[in-house]
Amino acid sequence: MALEKAVIEAGGAGGGKGKTIEVQYNPLSLKIRAESRGTVMSGLLAAQEEGDIWQAVSAEGTSLSFELIFAGEETKARVEELLSLLKDRAARQVDFCWGRISFQGEIERMSVCYDMFSEEGDPVSAKASLVILQAGDGAQGDGYWEDAFERFLSQ
Repeated sequence: MALEKAVIEAGGAGGGKGKTIEVQYNPLSLKIRAESRGTVMSGLLAAQEEGDIWQAVSAEGTSLSFELIFAGEETKARVEELLSLLKDRAARQVDFCWGRISFQGEIERMSVCYDMFSEEGDPVSAKASLVILQAGDGAQGDGYWEDAFERFLSQ
């Protein structure tokens, strides 16, 4: 049985489906980071007003980060296809799919490092680091993480 390749499905204009990019090599790891909206501070500042003060310390949401490796003569074209997703807001809305894993969000950050070149100076190897942010407003839908956790445990 062949190992399934991960894909990035980009949103299209008007909410339709855009392009699908199949990775050349599956990521070695996936990192998920969840952040809360803020924290309640009490003390001197709170004494100035009735009740506690709410301080936003970070944006609420969950992010998925991973690295993709590209190799061969098509390296530059594959990297440019990935970078093209950043050009408009609709294309930045993506669904990262790999086997039973599906993570929907917006590409927040992407960086590319070309690390090997041909004699002509063309890139033949690169690493792309991506961060996909899922807003804390329930973008995945109610019960998404509970369902994902159950699927993970049932494998």
